[in-house]
Amino acid sequence: MFKKLFLSSFLCVATAYSLPQGADVKNGSVDIQMPSESSLKVTSSDKAVISWDSFSIEALESVKFVQPSSKSAVLNTVSTNSPSEIYGSLTANGKLYLINESGILVGPDAVVNTAEFVASTLPASEAEFIEGMDLLFQGDSDAQIVNLGKINAKNNIYIFAERIENEGEMRVSKGEVSLLSGHEIFLQDGKNPLLRITPDFESGSVETSGVIEALEVQIESNGVHGLGIRQSPKGKISILKEGGKVLLKTRGSMINNEGQISAISGDVTIVADSTKNKAGAVCQIGTIDVSGPSGGRIEINAAKCQQSGSLLADGTDLSGGEIIVNIPGSFLETGAAILSATGKDKGGAISVCSDGSGNYHSSGSYDVSGNVGGNIKVTAGNVKLIGADLKANGATQAGEINIGGGYRGRDRTLPNANSTFLSCFTKIEANSDPIKGRGGKVIIRANDKLEQFGTIEALGHHGFINLYGKDLFSGGSTTASQVLQQR
Repeated sequence: MFKKLFLSSFLCVATAYSLPQGADVKNGSVDIQMPSESSLKVTSSDKAVISWDSFSIEALESVKFVQPSSKSAVLNTVSTNSPSEIYGSLTANGKLYLINESGILVGPDAVVNTAEFVASTLPASEAEFIEGMDLLFQGDSDAQIVNLGKINAKNNIYIFAERIENEGEMRVSKGEVSLLSGHEIFLQDGKNPLLRITPDFESGSVETSGVIEALEVQIESNGVHGLGIRQSPKGKISILKEGGKVLLKTRGSMINNEGQISAISGDVTIVADSTKNKAGAVCQIGTIDVSGPSGGRIEINAAKCQQSGSLLADGTDLSGGEIIVNIPGSFLETGAAILSATGKDKGGAISVCSDGSGNYHSSGSYDVSGNVGGNIKVTAGNVKLIGADLKANGATQAGEINIGGGYRGRDRTLPNANSTFLSCFTKIEANSDPIKGRGGKVIIRANDKLEQFGTIEALGHHGFINLYGKDLFSGGSTTASQVLQQR
């Protein structure tokens, strides 16, 4: 939809010119040559600033920027209301900034190759750029940036606009990809560039159905009434090095992941912050995988969450990782959901927690098994496990599973549930070898009503099951060395 709107708006103002036109050098030394009718060569000094009447590249055309080094920067701005359409080749051996408040389109067959690429619909201070200062990109443009082609950079790719769409490829070999939807964005240069987004506008979105590869990926949208962030089923975010990070963050809108996010032994954080008038929400349908030699970390924070995808933090050689879901409101998980933090050495940890007023409803599968089992913690104001499958098995020692609170309700990190319900198809295991292994611990708790119709096992020596509820009904199966039911 956004792409169609962009193309339509461009056709209304498109000119007959090809290649960038009307250069006005504002700073630095710039030499512009035209080796052929279809190519442009721009040789510039560091911190050069060029204002263009138009900056577009047709198919089969090429524009090449030659700079003193890969650390050199050139700022290109467009002074008219003509959007930039790039269908051909754009290359630079240094940092290339392209600012156009009317929008930027990278076409399906276009290729952008730079040391670093910054595309923005928000203007920045030319004086601060020339002085090498940190840059504030600030403006009220509602134009979008669309990538249908290939954008490659050695160091970083930064895309700033109210609306951003990626259907193509963005690849960075040694840095990060940052897609930020906002009206005030602060770019701080350094070894690890820091981007901050100021929440001062009402609409905005980032949509990606293409490929993003980098050492780190940051996608943010602060539009309260916008679409937030959406990765379609075709979308794929990949971190190229162990321990890399992915951040998806919105304010008062939704994050919808239907695609794939992979970061070997890495860190994936999804945050949908709420505002005073609107709750942030997450719809996680795709696959998030931080498995590796040791499991990585996945964290989801939102007022509401629907989860029917896979969250994987398995440790293939060492310990499993960590999966944390903090949902103050409602959490709904279907039977297709998989949460796994298994480990060859030791199982990891899975924690899905709400406050005392939230609702947790799951039919998913959780697994933190290993040679030594890990830990599973689940709680909310009202907890329902309908056909769920939770495992903390261990070959030598099983782990611990807490549902609705901790033992005797004394775990301050785990709020106690008011009501807890386990259906007849729910199965909970904290098993070890019945002869040589040490059984695990399973705590099922509710301050008021606890209904247990499922199958609970803590096989092995010293296996322990504790059921507590003022109104307790246990019609299911419990098997352990010690089973303690309390009212």
